[in-house]
Amino acid sequence: MKKLQITILILLLVGSIQVQAELQFVIEIYRHGARGPLGDWYDAREQKYTYGELTATGQRQHYNLGAQLRKEYSGFLPDSYNHTQIYVRSTDYNRTLMSAASQLQGMFPAGTGDVLPDNLAEQYTLPAFANAQNYLKSNYSLPNNIQVLPIHTQPRVGDKVLSPESNCKNYKQIISEFYKEKQSTVDFINKQFEQTYQQYSKAIYQEVKNFDNQHYLESVFECDRANGRYVPDFTQELKDNSTYLTSLSWNFLFNQPDLLRALNQPFFSSFLEYTDPVVKNNNTSGLKWVMFSAHDTNIQLISAALNFTSIDCLLALRFEEYRKKDQVFYNCEYYPHFTSNIIFELHLSDKPTEENGVKIQQNQYYLKIRRDGKFMKLCDKNSTICSYSEFNQRIQQFMLNFDTVCQNVEQKNQETTQKAEDYSTYYIVGLILQSIIIAGCAFYIFQLLQKQKSLLNFEQFKDIEAAEIRNSQ
Repeated sequence: MKKLQITILILLLVGSIQVQAELQFVIEIYRHGARGPLGDWYDAREQKYTYGELTATGQRQHYNLGAQLRKEYSGFLPDSYNHTQIYVRSTDYNRTLMSAASQLQGMFPAGTGDVLPDNLAEQYTLPAFANAQNYLKSNYSLPNNIQVLPIHTQPRVGDKVLSPESNCKNYKQIISEFYKEKQSTVDFINKQFEQTYQQYSKAIYQEVKNFDNQHYLESVFECDRANGRYVPDFTQELKDNSTYLTSLSWNFLFNQPDLLRALNQPFFSSFLEYTDPVVKNNNTSGLKWVMFSAHDTNIQLISAALNFTSIDCLLALRFEEYRKKDQVFYNCEYYPHFTSNIIFELHLSDKPTEENGVKIQQNQYYLKIRRDGKFMKLCDKNSTICSYSEFNQRIQQFMLNFDTVCQNVEQKNQETTQKAEDYSTYYIVGLILQSIIIAGCAFYIFQLLQKQKSLLNFEQFKDIEAAEIRNSQ
């Protein structure tokens, strides 16, 4: 029996090593952890001190996620932090920056940090500060041998990769027009859930009118549940309805086709910038794991782009009349909860592979994508594998010009025109100043010549005057 257990363990280890040997690159993007609420639904206004900030629960969620990833990607992730292999980028919000820091503590926990050189004199550990002391007596660089990692960020305005909707000038107008286009579907949904809205309205003493209202209310409930605050005791049916309506709301906010393609364009362009060098055997940096700490909007956008969720699949789940004949949905995920994540795995097959009719040849690159730890069906097939070349070809549809769809081009033209006008103004002012300087110099020279002439005349008259004086004497 013991020999059998050892054999099974060895086979599992070999299998794990085999899988990790094929894995070449990982891109991870996730929503931040539990935070304080936003908006003014239910009790959100009572929590201004945590408004939008990552809470202790959120920190723990991401620490646990990091520890889980360290375990599942053992053999691929380095045991200790290596700056050439890991790159971390976050949006410029406290909650995403802190989520990244928390997850990294799980991925590279205490005990994996740096150690001081054995022969280092204590004086070199002290800061340039009067009467400085050494408060850590071990040879660890930091307490408990913790490891700190760099987290890169940039302002929201201008960050099209992780904050695309915030940089889309035309976003609200496109969404408004999309809702009008889908008005009959919107009315149908709201009609079907009138009783749900009424019961939630009665429980919170605020009127819930539609699925967008339900979305924002559910967002507050999610925060409260995660942070140990009271939430009314709803039936499981009402909870399920709220989750469903929130998921529909998210899809209506982003599923206008042109908008969906445009808002995903910056991220997928960045994705290819990281993966193409690996596939072309030109990854000279040694980078192997890219982490993006972001928001539910990012997870929703990518999920909708890759057919992990949609308005159609959600409607088909509940209403038979919305299921089109022969229509198949291989995925249909609900809205992104706290720490919801998408992990792109780029593999290089070491042998021919087949799954449900999808074939990968030996030495061919292919993708597997996990959402919240579950492998998704890819490329509109009943398979969790998709060749890199096909995936690349499919996401080309998302290379729709971001600035054109968002009408940012007009803004750029205005900026260019303004700059041209500014340059013209500077040019004219420069000419005027130049003319003034030249005139001033000319006047100065003229005055100098006049002064010299007057001095000459004065000497002439002085001599005459002196002569006259002498003569008068």
